[in-house]
Amino acid sequence: MNVLRSLLALVTSFLALITAFLCPTPQDTGTARLTQEKTLTFLDAFVCGQGLDSDGEYYYTSGSITAAKLTGLAKLDAATLAVVAQNWYALPQDMIDAGYDHIGDIAYYDGVIYAPSEGEADDVPMILLYDADDLSYTGERYELHDDSLTDGVPWCACDEQYLYVSRFSDADVVCVFDRNTGAFVRDITLSEPVDRIQAGDVYDGVLYLNCDPKDGNKTVYRVDLTTGGVTLVFDRNTTGYDTETEGMCVLPGGSGPVFHIADYNKLVSVFIRVYEPK
Repeated sequence: MNVLRSLLALVTSFLALITAFLCPTPQDTGTARLTQEKTLTFLDAFVCGQGLDSDGEYYYTSGSITAAKLTGLAKLDAATLAVVAQNWYALPQDMIDAGYDHIGDIAYYDGVIYAPSEGEADDVPMILLYDADDLSYTGERYELHDDSLTDGVPWCACDEQYLYVSRFSDADVVCVFDRNTGAFVRDITLSEPVDRIQAGDVYDGVLYLNCDPKDGNKTVYRVDLTTGGVTLVFDRNTTGYDTETEGMCVLPGGSGPVFHIADYNKLVSVFIRVYEPK
């Protein structure tokens, strides 16, 4: 066992060196300042490459190895990234048998993790509920019925009353469901379509969306939940190797909201980067 641990540590260190070479630190832009970067490599990264949320003390993450039919959740110490709990087989077997193979960007609220799950294009999008303490599946799930969800649900966000989701591509509405029952409440029509949405989070009554444009800098938008007004908050220059942005959570900072964003380098590492808008 000690030999195996030493070998894994050696492999992790080697992969971290490759990551550092291929993925230089992102550059500040005219709209955002990078204040911190943390790296998860190898096995830890596999369950952190999709979703991210936090209660201020812990990060909650999701990830998958589709070829091995592994879809996992993790709970990490937010300061040290030490693993507190992991669930490598988070999807219930009946959903795997039905073709679901993916958990997207998750949401945390009051001890519960809300996990959007999808598979084939014609599957009914689901929100699965997990105990945030040990990451076990509670047995509860919500079917999301809304005509605008034409390509699954890559993300969800929540507040005291509601769950918010949208489709991934050219979303022109944000769909609102009851957080306690999963019942449909309403659609919020957006002032302009938002494309390639990977994650969302609600902070101080505002919805923020993390997007992964095909070209150019990564972007974060704010959505007014009353009017549907869309505003660009900041953009990010991730530089270097082709990086895909994934989960995001928004936490209080000294002068306003601070954005914790997970970027996956499509190799073996996930970066959690902390930004302050300028």
